[in-house]
Amino acid sequence: MLRYLPGPRKLISHYRHLEIEEGVQFGMDLILRGAKERLSPILMTALTTGFALLPIVITGLQPGQEIEHPLAVVILGGLVTSTLLNLVFLPALYLKFGPYQKAQENKITDSPAFENPKKADQMA
Repeated sequence: MLRYLPGPRKLISHYRHLEIEEGVQFGMDLILRGAKERLSPILMTALTTGFALLPIVITGLQPGQEIEHPLAVVILGGLVTSTLLNLVFLPALYLKFGPYQKAQENKITDSPAFENPKKADQMA
């Protein structure tokens, strides 16, 4: 699902970059640094689009804007919602569930087949 959402994907890939390339340990410092570094691009794109839609939203239902006004209101609401989710909810989820690679390593080393390869052959 994240492959279709450009904002969250970039934020998560930035977290991964900070972990792997720059050696920042997973935790609150990583989340705050990544969110601060991505704050400017996220806000610039949302505010630019929002300012472009603002005249249509403010003028209301004038003749000729019967379709444009409700559409602009919905798009503006979606921008606000997605920006808040991207800056608040996504970092909290990443902090809660952590990096994917560590979870996979724990699953592999905790399995009985990892300790005894003969059991893996018997299981298959």
